[in-house]
Amino acid sequence: MYAEGVVEQKCEALCEALAKRVMERNFGGVHALLAPWLQDRMSPTDIERMVDEAAAGGAPARAWSLDEGFLEVGDLGDAAREITDENYRGWLCIQFNPGEAAGSKANASFDLWLAAVEQDGDYRVGHLEPAEAD
Repeated sequence: MYAEGVVEQKCEALCEALAKRVMERNFGGVHALLAPWLQDRMSPTDIERMVDEAAAGGAPARAWSLDEGFLEVGDLGDAAREITDENYRGWLCIQFNPGEAAGSKANASFDLWLAAVEQDGDYRVGHLEPAEAD
C-alpha cells in the first residue's frame, strides 16, 4: 500500500474533500463522495444526523487533521462486504477539532473513520463511521 505514517495522496485528497464538505454542512456533497453501495444505504440526511450525533456535546469543529489506522479488509466485517483486497486503499480518520480559537481546554470534537476504496479510478468512501474523539 504505502509507507507507514504517509497517507497516499489520493486518500488524502478524498479525506480533505470529505472534511471540507462536513465543515460546510454540505451533506449532499459528502454523499457524492460515497461508493455506490454506501450511497444506497445512506442519504444526505442520514449523514447529517450521524455527524450531528457524533459532534453532540463536544466543542464545535472548526478544523481537522488526518490520521491513518491499521484495519485490514477482514477487520471491517459485514458492514463493508463490498470492500475487497482489490479495491481497499486504507483505513483513515478525519479528526475534527475546535482549532486554535478554543485554546488547549478542548482539543477534539469528533472523529470520522472511513475505508477508502478505488472504483473506476476514483477514490470513494466505502465505509463511514463516527467515533468519539480521543
